[in-house]
Amino acid sequence: MSSHLLFDNPKAMECNAFEAMETLTDHFSIPKSYAINTLTLMNVSPQTLFCYWELTPAFFETTEASKDTLTLLLKTTNEVALQKIKLNTLIGSYYFEEVTSSTPFFCEVLYYNQQGEPISLLTSNLIKTPSDRINTQEEESRIWMKKEEGWREIIRSSIPSLSIQKSSKSLVDETTLFRKWEVNTLSSFENLKDKQ
Repeated sequence: MSSHLLFDNPKAMECNAFEAMETLTDHFSIPKSYAINTLTLMNVSPQTLFCYWELTPAFFETTEASKDTLTLLLKTTNEVALQKIKLNTLIGSYYFEEVTSSTPFFCEVLYYNQQGEPISLLTSNLIKTPSDRINTQEEESRIWMKKEEGWREIIRSSIPSLSIQKSSKSLVDETTLFRKWEVNTLSSFENLKDKQ
């Protein structure tokens, strides 16, 4: 059967796609372990984080730690431990709930040595929880006004009869310079106002 006949017959295409999918799933499965030491932190919501980890048995050959002495800490960037979880498995996951929005966090797997000192074994990525606050209409309208103004000026400058023969780039440069002047002028005015 030639390949173009398959495309002419939708039923034949469906059968062949289904058979191909069955063949792929018969030969492929997601492994239970990737044999890579991993500690990953992800956002779920402004108040919830998800952490998953995998620690390989070979990881413990280089330390005094055993899998029974491991602790998972959720920390802020100022090294304050907010939540502490005893790890029971080498592969697992955990949801940290009731965390603060708009705050950076990371996780750390550690153990305590015989002197009771914490020894860090693995550190996660650094993330920041999203804001739980909705932007006000005023903030959004200012952003859109700037974008709209910029596009209007770029379009205006590209129409020969309306422009003074300036390139779009030079117009964007002038607009940027004007914005800097505007910000400096406003901040100078506010400083003068504060002194009175």
